[in-house]
Amino acid sequence: MILVLGGTHETVEVCSLLNELNREHIISVTTEFGADLYGHLSSQCIVTKFDDGSLEAFIVDNQIKLIIDATHPHAALIKELARGVASRLNIDYILYQRTVDLEVSVPTFDSMTQAIDHVKKHSDSNTHILITGIKHIREWKAAFNVKQLYFRIMPSMESLKICLDEKIPIENIVAIKAPCTVELNQTLFKDFEITYFVFKNSGNGSAFKQNIASIKNTNVTPICIQPVELLINNTCSDIDSLKNTLINFLNLEV
Repeated sequence: MILVLGGTHETVEVCSLLNELNREHIISVTTEFGADLYGHLSSQCIVTKFDDGSLEAFIVDNQIKLIIDATHPHAALIKELARGVASRLNIDYILYQRTVDLEVSVPTFDSMTQAIDHVKKHSDSNTHILITGIKHIREWKAAFNVKQLYFRIMPSMESLKICLDEKIPIENIVAIKAPCTVELNQTLFKDFEITYFVFKNSGNGSAFKQNIASIKNTNVTPICIQPVELLINNTCSDIDSLKNTLINFLNLEV
């Protein structure tokens, strides 16, 4: 059995290829929203957030022989976790990740913590910050008055619940599926009087290009978070290389 760690648009490519090769597989995603998007691609889709123990148990219980990691370029923790468990159980691991160009023309930071520290040092009570995603919502809340923070989130109940649980004012929440148009982003900048726009460099197929383009001809300062560079064997960045790797791993005839 093959386990696909999903949640990005690469999940569609991976599962479509496995279906083409007639290989049974299980998809794991972390939210119901992800299950709605990708669950139809496999006969089995689970919603869970693996830790070391639960991933190992799942692999053993379901006789997983291969992990294909199609998680987000910034999901460094699950990548390291999956690699470690795969190595410990002596099963194969393939990382399928989009190309991410680290040479960009805007200010970049190696971590969200570094970015928060920078913005804090260059801010005052009139600073307004638009942040994409909610993973670091508590760190931003610890550094700023919550009324200064605006979150552009995915339109899922999970994301909205996190914002509401963290007491983010409803007028500071924008729930919309990325990528957003340049025009929409710039409207948000204007309406919320945004000073800083915080987003991740997530590579090809993400909202990154639209986010960069949105900054042009505005007074908004971009804050771009770079992904952690991981040196991983068996990494594929396009569907042809993944297909060739799978054919080799699974000893398929084509």
